Amino acid sequence: MAERLHPPASLDPQPLTGVLVLVTRPQNQSQPVMEMLRRLGARACSQPLLDIEPAAIADVQAIGAAVDTFDAVVFTSQNAVAAVKAAIAPGGVEPARWPTVYAVGSATARAAGQLAARVEVPSGVRSARELFSQLARRLSPGSRVWFPHGSLTPADVCDPLVRAGHTVVDTVCYRTKTIRVPPDAWRVFTDWHACLAVFLYSPSAARAFLEQAPPRLLGQCPQLVAVGETTARACAEWGRPVDAVAPHPSDAGMVEALVQLRAKRNG
Repeated sequence: MAERLHPPASLDPQPLTGVLVLVTRPQNQSQPVMEMLRRLGARACSQPLLDIEPAAIADVQAIGAAVDTFDAVVFTSQNAVAAVKAAIAPGGVEPARWPTVYAVGSATARAAGQLAARVEVPSGVRSARELFSQLARRLSPGSRVWFPHGSLTPADVCDPLVRAGHTVVDTVCYRTKTIRVPPDAWRVFTDWHACLAVFLYSPSAARAFLEQAPPRLLGQCPQLVAVGETTARACAEWGRPVDAVAPHPSDAGMVEALVQLRAKRNG
C-alpha cells in the first residue's frame, strides 16, 4: 500500500538533488513536469512508454458538430482532449456552443479550456470513476453526456451515470500502443547509483514499465509514484506496489508526492 504523505517540513529549495526521475508520459506532455523537477534539483529523463494514435475521426467530427445537444462532456485525459481537438479542428466548434466540460485533473482541464468556455474539475475528484459517481448525483435527471476516451478505458467506468438514468455516448477517440524500449535506452537508469524515481501516469504505462524494465533496474528498488489510485492498484496487481500516490492528478501533484516521499525517507 502506498504511503499517505504529508507536506514536508524542509524548506530546502532543491529537495530533489541527487534524484533521477524517469518520466514515462508521452514526449509532447513531459516538458512541464521535467522543468518542475529540474528546478527542485532532480535530473529528469523522458522515456515514453505509450504511443497515442487517433481513432474514429469521422464519429468524433459528427458528434463534435452537434456538441451543443449534450448536457455535459467528460474528459478524463489530455490524450482524449487532443484527439477531439484534432478531429474537429477543420470545421471548428465555437467554445460557447460546448456544454459544461467536466475533467479529471488540472492538466486535462487546461487542455479542455482550449475547446470549451466552461470547464470544471469537481472538488475531490481524483479518478474517472470518482468523477462519474459524482456526476450521477449532480447532473439533472435524464442528462445526455458525451464521453470521448481511449481504447483501454474500462467499459464499466461510466456505469454510475447509466444506472442513474442518464444517457452516455461514449466514443473511442484514440488508441494506445506500447512503445518497445531498446535495451540500451535503459542503461542511463541502471547505471545510476543514487536515488531513482519513476513517474507513472496510467495503468497501461505502469504495465509497460513493469514488463520492460530490466531486472537489474527493478532490483534497485526505484521509487514508483502513481498519478492516482487506479494506477496504484494496477501496480499492486502486477506485484510491485507504488511508493507514493499524487495528492491530486497532475504534474504538480506528482512532484509534490515525490518531494514528500523524499522528506519522509530522509527523516
